[in-house]
Amino acid sequence: MGLTIILEDEDGNECGLIEDNAIIRGILPDSYDKSSYCLRFIDLYGDTTFNNLQMTEFILELEMLMTKHTEKETTEFITKLMKLARKCQAENHMYLKFYGD
Repeated sequence: MGLTIILEDEDGNECGLIEDNAIIRGILPDSYDKSSYCLRFIDLYGDTTFNNLQMTEFILELEMLMTKHTEKETTEFITKLMKLARKCQAENHMYLKFYGD
């Protein structure tokens, strides 16, 4: 089972959703990978929250992932995640949340 990824506003209202089919497990860097500023902290079994101030680095990391992965299903997933991240970045009081197993 994978993560549920939800873009939420400050009141916890859902503004976007990705129900991951475990693709993210295969593309996240290891937690000790110092070249990752955000993605390495996503907890597959717990919950992780990012705010709009963190989205610049988050999006850069997604762009790097896009160059490493060419499988259609993976690039579609990254594209969906990038869309949520850009929306989070553009608006105040938005949070990109990863809900683990």
